[in-house]
Amino acid sequence: MENTLSFPTLSALIAHLKNISDVLGIFEYGGRSHEDMLLGGDYDLTLVTESSVSDNVNGIHFHVQGIPVDCMMVTLDELSTEKPAHSLLLAHMDARILHDPFGKLEHAQKNMQSCWKKTAPVTDSDINFYRFVLKHNIDKLEHRLTDDLVFSRYTIHLNSQFLLSIYEKLNELEPGHPRKVIAHMAEHEPTFYALYDELLAESELSRQYDLLSEAAERLMRHHGGLWKDEEVLFQLKPVGVNDRAEQKRLINTFLLP
Repeated sequence: MENTLSFPTLSALIAHLKNISDVLGIFEYGGRSHEDMLLGGDYDLTLVTESSVSDNVNGIHFHVQGIPVDCMMVTLDELSTEKPAHSLLLAHMDARILHDPFGKLEHAQKNMQSCWKKTAPVTDSDINFYRFVLKHNIDKLEHRLTDDLVFSRYTIHLNSQFLLSIYEKLNELEPGHPRKVIAHMAEHEPTFYALYDELLAESELSRQYDLLSEAAERLMRHHGGLWKDEEVLFQLKPVGVNDRAEQKRLINTFLLP
């Protein structure tokens, strides 16, 4: 839909939203304040309502004077649960409250801070999945790297993103903030940061493949490394653990003649 909005500033947008009766409160999060009108970067805010405003829409994206605005729309109940329904809601745990005439956002935020965890602990199931998928995708390219150049570059690109996601989880960093994840990597693991930077900057396909393999192995080096050719790796249930005796029994039952 064409953008016909005409707010002169982000502060004018906030002032307008404060006067809407359906809006219980307003959160602001991310690096930009509504008082900042410098170009570069976006602006994140959330409108909190008593009931859902739509069966189809839970956010609006638009521009105010050249600044991209990400306006999430959530109900108070969504912020008052024991666990967040999805990771985007975690941003409200330490978001800035701009409008809260009835004190409901402050109460909900205290509930989030006491009940929600920004990051779920990495489980044996997660580790096995990371070890398998990284190696599996590298294996898919090993002998067919030049068969389909577009597919190979696409696969390397996806796995480069997956590496960053795994790094975030292994280091228990707040999800949804890749800039912060990269900054953490640069500060705490400069060698891996340099390797990851080289991977993203490299354009020669075989070198990309080598860098991806090296980065994946280095990322998982404290977690058993990548899945090995001579290793039977088990896909665990979400709450499953690596029970060696049970795994040996399964191998004896199903795989040994």
